[in-house]
Amino acid sequence: MQIGSAILKIDTDCPECLIHRGFIETHKATSEPRKVVKTSIAMLKAIVENLKPDSVPGVIGTIREEVIGRETGNNDLYAVDKRESNTQALILLPGLRDKITATQSEVERFRLAARLSAIGNLIEFDILGYSVRLDQLEAQIQQVGFELLEYLVHYLALSLNFPHSV
Repeated sequence: MQIGSAILKIDTDCPECLIHRGFIETHKATSEPRKVVKTSIAMLKAIVENLKPDSVPGVIGTIREEVIGRETGNNDLYAVDKRESNTQALILLPGLRDKITATQSEVERFRLAARLSAIGNLIEFDILGYSVRLDQLEAQIQQVGFELLEYLVHYLALSLNFPHSV
C-alpha cells in the first residue's frame, strides 16, 4: 500500500495478501471441505470483481470477509484471536498505565499514550509477511517507530497549548 494521498491504494503485494488472508479466513470459518471450496471460489470471484488499480485494500478486505461470512455462516472469524489478544492486553494494561502516569511532562504523557494506542491499532491477524506475537507485545512496543505520529503529537500539543517541550 502506498501513502500518496490520504487513502491507501492497491500496491503490488496487495492481491496476493488479500487472497492469502481469504484462504486463512475461509479455513477459520469452516472445516467442511465442500464448503471450503465453495467459499474459496466465491471469495476469489469477489476479489477479482472488485480489485482495481485505484481500489482501497481495506474495502476489498471487507467485501472478502462479508462473502466468507455469508457463505459459511460464520460472521466473527477472529473471535478466538480477539479474545486472546484482549486477555494479553489486559495483562499489560496496569504496567502501561503506570508508565504513562509516571511520565512527568504532559506532552510526554500524551505522546506515550498516543504511541501505545497506535501500537494497539496495529494488531492485525493473518497478514502475509506480518505477524503479531502477543507474547512479545512489550518488546514490539519498544521497537516501533512513529515519525508521522510524532509529528501529529507535536501538532496536537501545539494546538492544545501544551508547553513546547516536544
